Amino acid sequence: MTWTFLRTRRAARYYFKTFANWTLSPFRKTPLFEITRIERMQVSGSLGFPNRQIARIKRWRGVLFSETLIGQSVLLLALGLMVAMAWQRYGKGVELGDVMVEFWGLLFDISFIVILLGVFQYRQQRRQDTARQHEIIEDLKRWNDEEAMHRVVGALRRLNGLGQTAVDLTGAALSDAKLKGYGVTSLRGSKLSGGGWADETLRDSSFRNVDFSRLDLRDVVFGFDAWGFGSAKSGRYEDCDFWEADLRGSCFDAAELHWTTPPPDSLDEVIAEEDDGRPIMARTHHSSFNDADLANVSFKKCQFHWADFRGAYNIEAAEFIGATGLETCAFDSEELKALIITRAKGETK
Repeated sequence: MTWTFLRTRRAARYYFKTFANWTLSPFRKTPLFEITRIERMQVSGSLGFPNRQIARIKRWRGVLFSETLIGQSVLLLALGLMVAMAWQRYGKGVELGDVMVEFWGLLFDISFIVILLGVFQYRQQRRQDTARQHEIIEDLKRWNDEEAMHRVVGALRRLNGLGQTAVDLTGAALSDAKLKGYGVTSLRGSKLSGGGWADETLRDSSFRNVDFSRLDLRDVVFGFDAWGFGSAKSGRYEDCDFWEADLRGSCFDAAELHWTTPPPDSLDEVIAEEDDGRPIMARTHHSSFNDADLANVSFKKCQFHWADFRGAYNIEAAEFIGATGLETCAFDSEELKALIITRAKGETK
C-alpha cells in the first residue's frame, strides 16, 4: 500500500467526519466524530493531501498551456504523428510526392524548434522573473511601512508561484502582514534573521503582528546566534502567530519572541448553559503555536515573553537550552512547563 494511497484515505476520512458533523450540528449539541489536531494538520493548507497535488497540477497546466506554447505544440505533434501513422497504414496507393517529406519536416520543426526552444525560453524567463522578485524584496524589506509590506509579500507570493520558497529577509522590518491571506504558502529554507559579522542594522530583523499561520516553515532561520553566547540578537518577533505552521527543523536561536498580552488562563470559555445547568464550553482563544509542529525546532538562548505553547505538536522534541522567560509562557500542563524549564537550564530530568 503506497504512502499516497494512505494519505488519500486519511484526507477522505477527515472530510467525511467534517461533513457529518456539519450535517448533524442542528440536531446534536456535540459533534458525532472527534477530529484530532493531527488529522487537521495532515490536510491543512498546502501541507496535506490532496491540496499539494492539486496545486502542482494547476501550476503545470498553467506552464504548458498559458505561459508557453509547449502544451499546444505537444498536442499538435501527437496529432501529426497519428495522421502520419494512419496515412502509412491506410493511404497505400495514393502518391503525394513531396507532400509527406514536407509533412515530416513540419513535425521535426514542431519537435525540435517550437518545443525545445520553448523550454529554454521558459527557463530563462523564470530565472529573470525570480531574480526580479528577489530584487524587489531586497530593495523594500527594510521599509517599515504598509506599501513596502504589500510589495514584499506580493513578491513572496510570486516566488511561490515560480516554485521558490527560500528567500533572504535578513534585516527586514514587516508589520501587520497576513502571509497566507496574500497567497503565500511556503517559506521553507528561508532566512528571516541574519546574525554573523554584518552590521546590526543589516542583520537585525523585526516582525510585528505578522501571521505565519498555516505556512510551510521547515528549516527556516528565524534567529541565529552569531557569537555563540546569545548576546547578539538577530530577530525580534512581536505578537506573531504560528497557528498550524509546520516549523520542523527551524531555528529561533538568540531571537526574541514577545507578546504584549499575557495568555489567558483557559482557552475555552462558557458561552451558554444546558437546560440542566451544565455549562457549554467553546474555544474562544487560540494559542500562538496552536497545532504547530515543533519537532526538532531550536529555541536555544531565545528570549520569551508571554508565549503560549498550548496545543503545540511535538514540543517535547524542541530544544530550549539557554532560553529565558519561560516562566511567563503557557504550556499544556504544569508538568510539561517544569520539564521545559529544567531542560532550558541544562539540567537532566
